[in-house]
Parts: sequence; structure tokens; C-alpha cells
Amino acid sequence: MLALALGIVAALINTFSVNILTQETPLWGFGGALILAAFVLLGRGPGLVAALTQLVLRVVAYWGLSPAAGIGGFIYVLEALFAWYLYKRVRSLLLAVTLFLDHSGMAARSDDLRGWSWALA
Repeated sequence: MLALALGIVAALINTFSVNILTQETPLWGFGGALILAAFVLLGRGPGLVAALTQLVLRVVAYWGLSPAAGIGGFIYVLEALFAWYLYKRVRSLLLAVTLFLDHSGMAARSDDLRGWSWALA
């Protein structure tokens, strides 16, 4: 029940997004912190309930605008899940999220790295 409530509150918090630095930067929603808290404090199952609750509410809210905008939120569920797995390993949530974001960025730029694979051999 607490996980469901955290997911609903996270979805509500994400409706109030703000710009962090300038007007040109992407909007930042703070609901993901509650999802990470659900994973860390309650465990994997309740964390997934909270994350999927937030995702369902996001898909419902954005479906009229663009179905991809709502479904694209699935990446946040994976981010929270993998950050939780890393947290269990390194025991630091800040380090776990940083490692996830750093390595997921490397995976996204893997096409850029193929060019210099010969130099590393």
C-alpha cells in the first residue's frame, strides 16, 4: 500500500517540473526520488509497484499528446531498478545512480566508440 502511495505521489510531484539552470535546459521532475526511496526502503517488489504506478499514470497523462512520451517513461523504471541493484552492491545510492547514468551514457554512445576500438587493441 505504501508503494502504491509513493508511486501516486511521485506522479503528482512530476506534474510540477522545473528548469534547473536555465530556460533551455530540460525540465526536471523530482518524483524519481520517491521511486528510488521505495526501492531502497521497501525492496525490489514494492519499488517496482511504485515505479509502475508512476509509469501508468504518466502514460495516461501523456497518451493524448504522444504515446511515445508516455511509454518512453519506461526508461525511468529501468533506471530505478538498475540503480537499486547497484546500490545493493556498492551501498551508496549516489554512487549507484552516478554509475548507472555514466554507463548508460556510454552504451548510448557506443557507435562513437567503435571507431577507436582498433587503437585499444
